[in-house]
Amino acid sequence: MKRVNVVSFASPFLILPFMCVVACSVSLDSTEDDTNVPEVEFASELEECTDSLLGETVFVIEDRAYYTCIKEKWQKMEANNKSSSSKEGSSDSSDPGIQYGTLTDARDKRTYKTVTIGKQTWMAENLNYADSAATPSLKGNTWCYDNVSLNCDEKGRLYTWAAAIDSVKLANDKENPQVCGYDVECTLPAKIQGICPDGWRLPKDDDWKTLISTVNSSRMKSTKLKSTSGWSGNANGTNSSGFSVFPAGHRYSDGFFYNANIEASFWESEEPDSRSDHSEASCISFYTHFDDVLFSFGKKSYGFSVRCIEDLDSED
Repeated sequence: MKRVNVVSFASPFLILPFMCVVACSVSLDSTEDDTNVPEVEFASELEECTDSLLGETVFVIEDRAYYTCIKEKWQKMEANNKSSSSKEGSSDSSDPGIQYGTLTDARDKRTYKTVTIGKQTWMAENLNYADSAATPSLKGNTWCYDNVSLNCDEKGRLYTWAAAIDSVKLANDKENPQVCGYDVECTLPAKIQGICPDGWRLPKDDDWKTLISTVNSSRMKSTKLKSTSGWSGNANGTNSSGFSVFPAGHRYSDGFFYNANIEASFWESEEPDSRSDHSEASCISFYTHFDDVLFSFGKKSYGFSVRCIEDLDSED
């Protein structure tokens, strides 16, 4: 797949409300922390599971269980005792390889929806980690879209590439210190945790290609990965994968924000060999006006989204 530079596609658009459409499993010990999850007394009170409710989760008091609207059916999400990460299988036999779960980031206690597709487990939401005191790489290198904090809650944060790879941590590595960033050449480790939680890492080009080919039978198409809302120009996806790519837009080096509802771009943990000035890094982009997923280059000083993939080698 030919790479293109993402700068040529940018144009400003208004933000539409965010709707995350991936189902998840959660701990059933209490609903105290689930302030955004509605409750009903009985399962019979659940509304019909239509496309407008896809991915919505409701707590049923009588059953002490969460129900999630998945493919026109309310699926009961069973209890799971894992506090940091949990996975639940979908009962939809048409997608036997898809599982939905949650990840709790120990650093800030934020919980993310996750999805297992084939042999990979991904965050099904964009990363929203911002503690620059604990992670100095983030200082001055991460933003909410339009500098509005609510946009971070809805769409995750935007990060420079140096922030995404946690360049300060790489520079302080005792065994293989590397100074990486804008206009700097470095030898990246085979795997980079970056700003992802422990047990997770910043994905590489091959990780994304495996995901897309698994969903699309080796075709680099975006429809099954895109969210069912938020994309302008009637470009919403089916999100049959549960991956929920939402058009969060990006930030240019000049401080302006562009392409909300038009574009979703994610950093990869790789630098292109063909760029002699070392000012760009590899990324992957989704657009309203392209059915294909675009493997691209972006200026390292741009602000793109981050999705993390579970690092299977880190498991006990």
